[in-house]
Amino acid sequence: MQEYGEPNEKLNTELKKRSAELIQISIYRWALPDDLEPLKNGIKAILDRKVDLVLFTSKTQVSHVMKVAGMVASKEELQDALDKNVVVASIGPVCSGGLRSNSIEPDFEPSRSKRGRLEEPLFFSLCWFINSKWPTYYAFIFPI
Repeated sequence: MQEYGEPNEKLNTELKKRSAELIQISIYRWALPDDLEPLKNGIKAILDRKVDLVLFTSKTQVSHVMKVAGMVASKEELQDALDKNVVVASIGPVCSGGLRSNSIEPDFEPSRSKRGRLEEPLFFSLCWFINSKWPTYYAFIFPI
């Protein structure tokens, strides 16, 4: 089983139930950087209400943010801040699954999970999200 970034435990379990003999080969693994300060600062900015939008581009990124959140404050505080104070965008269903498994509901996921497809509708949808989360704010995006 060729792995991309992390093992797919659900798939591996199902294959083993069907008597498959697996040899797992990890092509690469995502790891946290040695310097966690930029990530910690980003988490602090979310907690301090200095961030309006967070864009997650991978399930592993979600895991890393939640792991480091436990070093900065608590995972629950970050979950609460993301739920109440921030628009959460996800690149696609796998990333959204990672968010949901951490009790974070994405506000936005594109219909097609490609990075270029995320950015364009995100900008046009941002006004609606901000206005729906914070009705006292007004957001305008002018066409380029």
